[in-house]
Parts: sequence; C-alpha cells; structure tokens
Amino acid sequence: MTRVGSVAAAVVLLTGCPSGDEPADETTRDSKIYVATISELADQFQIIDPIPDREPVLYVESFDADGVPLQVQVDVVAEFLDVYDVRFVDEREEALDDEFVRLPVRRGGVLVGLSPIVEGTNPTLRVELYADLRDVRAYQYTVAELDDGQWGVVGAPEPVAPQGFVTE
Repeated sequence: MTRVGSVAAAVVLLTGCPSGDEPADETTRDSKIYVATISELADQFQIIDPIPDREPVLYVESFDADGVPLQVQVDVVAEFLDVYDVRFVDEREEALDDEFVRLPVRRGGVLVGLSPIVEGTNPTLRVELYADLRDVRAYQYTVAELDDGQWGVVGAPEPVAPQGFVTE
C-alpha cells in the first residue's frame, strides 16, 4: 500500500486515537497549527481544481527529518476531507509529474512543504508552495492560540526564500 493509501486508511482507523509518540495535547496542537497554516495558504492562493466537482489535490511534504507524526497527518487529512484531497508524501517524486520538463504537480494539484514548528510565544513555521520548477513560493507564518482553543495565523505571512523546494 502506498503512503497516501496508508494515511487514508489511518484516517478511518485512527481518528480520535492519540499517537504513542507524542502527548495527545501536543499532537492536537500541532494538527491545529498545520490546519490553520494550510487553510491560510489555500485561501491566499485560491487553490482550486481545474476539473469541476473534484476536490483540489494538496500533496504535503515535511521538511522535518522526522516527518509529520501519523496522528497529525490523520487529523489534517480529516479536517480537509470535504474541501481538499490532502496526501502526505514521503518522497517528492510521488507528487510530481515527470512526463513534463517543468515537473508540475500531478492532477493539477500543488505541493505544500511544511517546516518544523519553531516554538515561541507565537510559534512560526515556513510553508512553501510548489506548482512547478518555475513557480515556487515560500512564506513564514506566525500562529497563535485563539480564545476558542483553535489556532490561527496572526498577521500577514512574510515572504521568505524557499529552502525546501530549492530548484537551482
């Protein structure tokens, strides 16, 4: 079974079950931070699928050597279930269509790269958006816990140089 299939199966099997690797509250917090930043990025760039009545595909790659914990992946996929077809990938090649010179993302989707969350009063993380070799953007997001226990992006994302999807 592919990694994408594994995460999809895990959504069904593990939703609501804490991971053994991290405390449940940290897993939940990280899930909410990733959901908030991916939502902001998707809204900012109005990510839509070129085919009507199909959810846009968002391939997600972690820039953390340890990857994104499985329970966080499950939470993120579940959060976007009716809006985006979110697929975590282990290898970038899983998301890219190598039949074309500019290596666009498969199925007209986008590849989202997530840096590790940098702790602080208001945590930050770098999020990169890859459409093809010539269209790579990167932003630094600052997030904060909101009054309702959710997490949200505060302020405008700061454009930064891509590090994970460097193409030259």
